[in-house]
Amino acid sequence: REPNAFSADEVKLLSELTSDFTQGILLIRARAAKEQAQEALRESEERFTKAFLNSPQAMAILRVKDTIIVNANDSYARLFGYTREELIGHSALELGMIVEPEKRAYVLRQLNEQGHIRDFEMVYRAKSGKLITSLFSVEVVNFGLEKHFLVAINDITEQKKAQELANTTLHRFYDSLSSMYGAILLFSEECFVELVNQSFCDYFNLAQSPSELRGLTSDEIIEKMKDGYLHPEEEILRIKQIIKAGKPVMAEEVKMKCNRTCLRDFIP
Repeated sequence: REPNAFSADEVKLLSELTSDFTQGILLIRARAAKEQAQEALRESEERFTKAFLNSPQAMAILRVKDTIIVNANDSYARLFGYTREELIGHSALELGMIVEPEKRAYVLRQLNEQGHIRDFEMVYRAKSGKLITSLFSVEVVNFGLEKHFLVAINDITEQKKAQELANTTLHRFYDSLSSMYGAILLFSEECFVELVNQSFCDYFNLAQSPSELRGLTSDEIIEKMKDGYLHPEEEILRIKQIIKAGKPVMAEEVKMKCNRTCLRDFIP
């Protein structure tokens, strides 16, 4: 053999050393990758926790298996009048926050089937007994080895009250119009009949009731009105001009059949 050549035992030893060295490098790299992944996970969890706790939106984390609150932010606690310590470790059901158990059961079914729910309206009871109307959104997420519900709640109590007041006011307004002696025709912005009163039906000798006329287009109701005018084509053209112009018309004299004359107002 060559003077400087390795012996068979030396070659075997070098091979084993190379294998051990390679495995050592791979192990070091694996550990480094694991440590990097753990660090990235830790940083991600820290960012989530910071965003969760500081969010102005009421948020809570519940265990899926028993709906126990495992975390809640200050916004959630303030909304329902509890401290975070009073909430954590208890369920909303246990705390008496659930007002609509049938809706809760529906939400749990939806979450089981779809894994999320968006802007579902529910009423909760705060610690003070005050009822809170909310839009409720939930996502099923994994924390550790367990599934949890990530809950976000928007308080719409005041918006609902304002909407109910507006609806009540509108109904009263419509009731007042419906009972007026003068003929009333009200269009929506989309030019559909929103309201007519009985006096309108009587004035134009219409067989339909006010409720049957509701929803007709402006062209459809105008077609039904034309037989009441002394000069139908001229009046139909005038009405369309008024609607197109969108400007107020007050006490405009209109000739009707049977020697009648009326005053027309248009308020856009």
